[in-house]
Amino acid sequence: MNKEQGFIKLIIMIVVALIVLGYFGFDIKKAIESPVARTNIEYAKDATVYVWNKYLKGPATYLWKEIFLNLIWEPAIENLTKRKETADSRAPNGVFVLKACLFT
Repeated sequence: MNKEQGFIKLIIMIVVALIVLGYFGFDIKKAIESPVARTNIEYAKDATVYVWNKYLKGPATYLWKEIFLNLIWEPAIENLTKRKETADSRAPNGVFVLKACLFT
């Protein structure tokens, strides 16, 4: 619940900041479309892609494939499948079992 409140609070703060900037005559569209801002945004994008490809992609891929999928996801799915199969074999008709328990 705190995360939801934090997200809504962030959205409200952004809207208020945009209204205040507009009140003081700051045009965000003009600022973003300026050549200097476009150059800065392009530089930040290129730097982010470079850092991802050079330093983060390998470890993130390893963590995702080897740790999360192999050690967490697949065993969890196997266990849930086994539990479902066990539950299905014990009680072929869950409603019937419930009625039998209520009337005995």
